[in-house]
Amino acid sequence: MTFNPNNCRNESEVESKLIVSYLLPKLGYTPDTWHQEIEFGTIRLDFLSFATQVIPIVVETDSPMSVVMEAKHPKENLDRHLRKLNRYLTSLSIRYGLITNGKEIRIYERVAD
Repeated sequence: MTFNPNNCRNESEVESKLIVSYLLPKLGYTPDTWHQEIEFGTIRLDFLSFATQVIPIVVETDSPMSVVMEAKHPKENLDRHLRKLNRYLTSLSIRYGLITNGKEIRIYERVAD
């Protein structure tokens, strides 16, 4: 399966065509190991994937949450959203974050606080 970034014309298509249809399966995540549009108080994540599926979700330092994925419009500059992604990773004790506009993908690792 290949991905063509020109097929994404808006944020919804970045979510459905890149993240759901291409990226999550390529990374080995099955539908039962990720959630879309998940909220933690004032934080709303586009996607949250788990190293292992654990219910109920508990936010702590040994959290099973492994990757936050944020989708943006294809014309968005990703630099404008890094502060928010950093807050998500730090507040929820999540190690990895991914942000994409369909044309560019950036992966970040939280190191300490």
